[in-house]
Amino acid sequence: MYFLSGPAAGFFAVFVYRRRTGYFLNMEGGVWMGWITGLLMFTILACLLTAFWLFFRAMGGVAAFPAEFKAAVDPKALETVTKMFQNGADVAKMLLALFVYTTLLSMIGGFLGAYMVGRD
Repeated sequence: MYFLSGPAAGFFAVFVYRRRTGYFLNMEGGVWMGWITGLLMFTILACLLTAFWLFFRAMGGVAAFPAEFKAAVDPKALETVTKMFQNGADVAKMLLALFVYTTLLSMIGGFLGAYMVGRD
């Protein structure tokens, strides 16, 4: 689902810009608007991920989760997430990957939006 939200956000940013201003965007402008949209999405997601990481560390890791949650989740996945959130370098790598994927996918959506909306 995440891989659809980035292009959709870039596409709709260009679409809404066209509807509100009446100006067409060329392909470069669409990519630029998609990149800005990706930066905004990354900022929101990074704040949420950082808040979760701080909560996870403050509450003592997996022990903070209810027993029902632990029973419903695959133990290997829970162990992997626990290892990732225990190391600050892994969280930084995750944030870097999140930045790259979010901005690139939004740029693709902005490009497609400029191409499709600019065809009137």
